[in-house]
Amino acid sequence: MKTPYAVITLVAFALIGCATATTSINTDWDRMVDFTAYDSYAYAPSEDDSDNVLLAFLSLEIGERLEEKGFHVDAQNPDLVVYVHTSTSGQLQYAKGQMGYGQNSGWSDAFGWGFSGSGGTFHVTRNVAIGTIIIDLVDKKENLLVWRSIAEKSINSDNADRDRIKRRVDSITKSMFANFPNK
Repeated sequence: MKTPYAVITLVAFALIGCATATTSINTDWDRMVDFTAYDSYAYAPSEDDSDNVLLAFLSLEIGERLEEKGFHVDAQNPDLVVYVHTSTSGQLQYAKGQMGYGQNSGWSDAFGWGFSGSGGTFHVTRNVAIGTIIIDLVDKKENLLVWRSIAEKSINSDNADRDRIKRRVDSITKSMFANFPNK
């Protein structure tokens, strides 16, 4: 009789994990700026040396995205300066669910899963690490921010090997530059 409770609890933890697996990306740019006037870019010196592997992958991927858009690297006299910022923070997540059997069995109100009726209510609280990547493009001559993209995603550093980091960075930067203004 305890097996259904264990299965429902495991499904609940899996659903909570899936709910936090999405990447939130917000991108904005100055609509008054003519991006056809820009041809070159260079990276600003990094102020954040906390994760050199991540910054190296980000620099490569950002360079690929900008070159796909028609830009080229010019370290001496760039039109745009690329600033890359990374950070991690903790976020407390809380979930509540119900499980049990009885004459009122059916879907619960909690998250659309579980059963109502006799049984118990459970609460899950956990601290989730959230990684943030911010990419800024600044017009060097005017010293104005012309484009910014911010990506946030829950991260699990326990299984973050180099190949997995590279695949994630590739996917995230493609999404960040998906709506980049045409050149």
